[in-house]
Amino acid sequence: MKTVSWALLPIVSLHGLKAPALEEVMVDGVRECLALEELLVSSPVKDLQVFDVRQVPLPQAVWDAAAGIAQVNWGGEPKANHWLMEAALGPAARGPRDARALHTQTTRPAKRIRVAALEAVTVTPEDATADVVRAVLPAPSEEIAGLLQRMGVTDPGVFWAGLFSVRWPCLPEAGVRIACEDSATVVRGPREAVEDAVALLAWWCSSAEVLASVVDVLVSAGLAGEVFAGGGPAVVPVSRLVTGSSVASIERLEERTYVLTMPMQPVPATPVLESRGLEHAGHTWDRILELGFPAEVRRVELDGEANVFMAYGTRPALKRVQAVLDRLTQDEEELLACLDRIGVAGLSLDPEP
Repeated sequence: MKTVSWALLPIVSLHGLKAPALEEVMVDGVRECLALEELLVSSPVKDLQVFDVRQVPLPQAVWDAAAGIAQVNWGGEPKANHWLMEAALGPAARGPRDARALHTQTTRPAKRIRVAALEAVTVTPEDATADVVRAVLPAPSEEIAGLLQRMGVTDPGVFWAGLFSVRWPCLPEAGVRIACEDSATVVRGPREAVEDAVALLAWWCSSAEVLASVVDVLVSAGLAGEVFAGGGPAVVPVSRLVTGSSVASIERLEERTYVLTMPMQPVPATPVLESRGLEHAGHTWDRILELGFPAEVRRVELDGEANVFMAYGTRPALKRVQAVLDRLTQDEEELLACLDRIGVAGLSLDPEP
């Protein structure tokens, strides 16, 4: 079959797809890359171009699936690719250097994080013959401890073990075990695997924004129950616990460019959209803002996907968009009035191809 080039926007729509051999796959501006690993396994790909994929639910699966691809580009700005730091810190970094090799923009800070993380733990041997060790981690920051509590995490050991089982299952398979002992997080297992786990924990605990992005993408993928022992976070999206009352976060990408992100978790106004035959999706909010609030979005670049709404621009411009989203998602009457004003008939229900 003749090879073809595809640009995948959004990846989530490809779940279950059996595609032909692909010359090039381009992933551009997608935060929840929920089925990329399945596509890479089912379809031969020669060139994988990933541009600023902020977070993926199964980083090990994506990394392993990309093995054997002749050319891989993981994108540029580290702040826009949180999940790649895990690849640079954990077991993926110890693999063979091939086309998946990460840029120094990611590997250099990863080395610093790993060194600092290993210096901060207390490591003692448990079985010298098998090089099995016990590492006791320092207490998390007040910010992270508070976020875990507000998420409803009662046993951090179970929570961290759940994250590893979903995101980097090779570590528990290698014998890594995590538990809380006397209020301290303890990691046991083969030394090399324990060091990988310690480095990943340090990254997840580096900021509330990083940890929230990890949990939110797992919620979007329907995997949160495996991390929260069959339940789920007490508040979704978890990023709201970090950003305050806003449904959308604003973070800096470059000197004068910021990104606004609103994950597609249920909001009070979701039933209003459904009652009008609309989907609570990024591309729906994209059109609502374009048609209903042209002045507010005039100076920003909108990027609506199925499972996330994003916009790029200056911080003041994005703050105006954030205020509109907060009102529309929380106030059913205001959303109804907006939909009546712009007319549902003028609202495209499908994302751009």
